[in-house]
Amino acid sequence: GMMLHPTPRSVLERGYRPEAGGVYCSRWCYGSPAHKYLLRATTWVTEVNGVPTPDLDAFLDVVLQIGDRANVRVRTETLQGRKRSYTLKTDLVYWYTLQLRFAGGRWTLMEDCDVALTRSRSGR
Repeated sequence: GMMLHPTPRSVLERGYRPEAGGVYCSRWCYGSPAHKYLLRATTWVTEVNGVPTPDLDAFLDVVLQIGDRANVRVRTETLQGRKRSYTLKTDLVYWYTLQLRFAGGRWTLMEDCDVALTRSRSGR
């Protein structure tokens, strides 16, 4: 339920980025775990379950190990430098992980994050 990506240039020009890096949340969806547990846009996800997430690859390495209905600790940092921690419960049936990449003028859905893989890990 969150759109995560590298920090956009317009945000970097404001002069702030967490020291340890992180993946930037530009959007969240109503009804998603992010909405239910009060995670918001314009924040960086800096850790998941105590593991630093300085970039998207590190973030995916962590979240692809998490099953359906699992409790997850998420640490964030806002544009103002406020650090917050949240605990949420995943819902991989309706809010599964997808990865889109733009290369060669095309958007591609990456196979390592498709619906079948995520659902098979969740046991549904």
